[in-house]
Amino acid sequence: MSAIEEIQRFRDAKQLIWSGAIEESYLMGMLDEIKRGIDVQATLWITSGGGDINLAWCFYGFIRCISPELMTVAVGNVESAAVTVFLAGNKRYALPTASFLLHDVQSVSDENGYGATTDARICEDEQRRYIDLLTSELTIPREEVVAISSATTLLSAQEAKEIGLVHEILETAR
Repeated sequence: MSAIEEIQRFRDAKQLIWSGAIEESYLMGMLDEIKRGIDVQATLWITSGGGDINLAWCFYGFIRCISPELMTVAVGNVESAAVTVFLAGNKRYALPTASFLLHDVQSVSDENGYGATTDARICEDEQRRYIDLLTSELTIPREEVVAISSATTLLSAQEAKEIGLVHEILETAR
């Protein structure tokens, strides 16, 4: 099925827009919307500069656990923790102008969700978890995933497609 046919199939799906930071109030709103339509398809249009990696993991785990048919579409910058949210989609698309920022985990919310820690051991554990996720979802070897993440890499939609982060690039109407 072509990307356009796939989008047409999702035309009547629940449409969600995530435009902003990965933060608790936004996350809870998204999860509530998805829970209300758990038995239907949904499309998540996303542009985000990132945010709390723990909340991104929460979203990813929730989506993968309940297994809704979720299409994610990058419509702008998808940076940092937002990449984890984007990866929750069974089908992942991007507009030609979208970009993706991958980098090492730099801080993690503390155990109570109040503030962040830069404790090296905790960040290393989160980094390993992030690399494991990327390795499982991308089409490149783990060594390349590590190199991309540690270099703080900004990928175009085309570059993201070449490594399997994006399944297809959507052509925009003129």
